[in-house]
Amino acid sequence: MLFRKIANKILTLITIATLMSNVYGQREADRWYFGYNSGLNFNSGEPEVLYDGHTHVPYGAVGTVCDSISNLLFYSTADTVYTYQHTYMENGYDFDYSGSGLQSNLIVQWPESDSLYFVFRVPDLKDGMGLSYNIVDISKNNGLGAVIVRDVILAHAWDASDKVTATLHKNKRDIWVITRKFREDSYAVYLITPEGINDIPSLYPAPDIIGQDGDVGVFKLSYSKKYLFANYGSPMTTEVCRFNSETGVIELLYELSIGLNMYGLEFSPD
Repeated sequence: MLFRKIANKILTLITIATLMSNVYGQREADRWYFGYNSGLNFNSGEPEVLYDGHTHVPYGAVGTVCDSISNLLFYSTADTVYTYQHTYMENGYDFDYSGSGLQSNLIVQWPESDSLYFVFRVPDLKDGMGLSYNIVDISKNNGLGAVIVRDVILAHAWDASDKVTATLHKNKRDIWVITRKFREDSYAVYLITPEGINDIPSLYPAPDIIGQDGDVGVFKLSYSKKYLFANYGSPMTTEVCRFNSETGVIELLYELSIGLNMYGLEFSPD
């Protein structure tokens, strides 16, 4: 049991690291927070353990974002957004649901904005209502920020669960946000531009999922942005897909099943 808890925390860190490297190009991912008030700071090049977080959840992902020189801006759990001072952000608590998930939080900066951020949430199917987002304006309250838009449910991703990831568009400005639908089986791809998010996603066929554990697992984009892995189930199955960062198109190539219960997976750097 202890090993599983440690492994889950490490998985969450690896997931956040790869996800953030696909979205941000500088120091925005230098600090990570995760369960039981813990965190890591990579500002010096060596990981420094942090104990100042207010992340009370033992499991489930935590979203964290810094500025371009690695100063902490804010972080979020399933039900709360915290300021860099580790206090509740204005209007940033008591959200509609507090479900858990391995990739249940994702913070994405609004393209060409210095102050606006999307905070996406997608808990387990049993806990939540699909993919939704809030909007944070970090310029409010002298830099402590405020949640200015709350609990916007993306209706076309009502059956999304447990996994959401993001990456830069090929144009280096816009952002693709990707999730997996588990009732109307498909990959849902949303585009964020300087005008905002297009709430009608492009949908691409995904294999039918049978069984209650079908939603458990993670998404992972390759460093080249050419491939997407999605794993789920017990024992785990991995969907290997081709991804196009210019068009957002996802093409399923094949499925792998190795008969093991594993929550995560990883690409090599090359």
